Amino acid sequence: MSNIIFISGNARSGTTILGHYLSSKFNVFFAGEVLTNREFHISKKLLANYQLRNRKCTCGLSPNKCIFWSDLINNFSNDIPSYYKKCIAKKNKISGDIPFIDSSKNLSRLKNIIKSVNLKKEKIHVIHSIKNYKGQIYSGLKYGKSKKKNFLINNSLYYALYWLYSNIYSIVFLYNLKFKKKIDTFTIIFYEDFIFNQEEVFLKLSKKMKFLNPNNSTFSHSHEIGGNDGFVKGKKEKLIYQYDWIFSYSIFSPLISLFLDPIQFLIKKLS
Repeated sequence: MSNIIFISGNARSGTTILGHYLSSKFNVFFAGEVLTNREFHISKKLLANYQLRNRKCTCGLSPNKCIFWSDLINNFSNDIPSYYKKCIAKKNKISGDIPFIDSSKNLSRLKNIIKSVNLKKEKIHVIHSIKNYKGQIYSGLKYGKSKKKNFLINNSLYYALYWLYSNIYSIVFLYNLKFKKKIDTFTIIFYEDFIFNQEEVFLKLSKKMKFLNPNNSTFSHSHEIGGNDGFVKGKKEKLIYQYDWIFSYSIFSPLISLFLDPIQFLIKKLS
């Protein structure tokens, strides 16, 4: 029985860094945002931007020379099930039947994965990563400012509501998938817990996913080309928490805290 670990969560919620550290702690194969990479190759605009940034795989090679991605890129399949099966087959050829980690984030991509694999032979496990709502709001504002987004969609209230909707929807959706036996396990991880209590998070995950075996070597099965830019040079990223959000304040802050503090507390209790 093969195991696929899907990491879901909002953008800038720690999905990429979680995948990288899992691949150094456990004997797993981390391929980054597998279905996002497929979307890069469908869209010429996305692909051109991707190539312009001269991104490399975390193995240190360019994607067209990487032992994992080169064949997939050169023999690209537009059909999602076929593409995903090729990814799994390539992983098996390189590293054997170790767990496969996909940090494609989006739940619509998870639905496509469920349709692509044989659930009698492959079990799907989901880790949902949540960042503290204050940090998520600050990250959104910072990103929106860099992209010169309109104030109507780049303000703290907008990102607060988005944090609430996206995480509540994801939790309900994933519990429903588990109830329908479409996924095998579902775990909520808070980004801050991972940063400050990493070993506790690893212990929690290994108890939930008993097939996880320690990585006893310095070698990491990591071939990520589509996530956080900080990883593309083949170097392990240091865990540095950004405290900037503490000094961020808006006229909506008291209202947001009053509403989201108890909800975030309840989600943490659920996890």
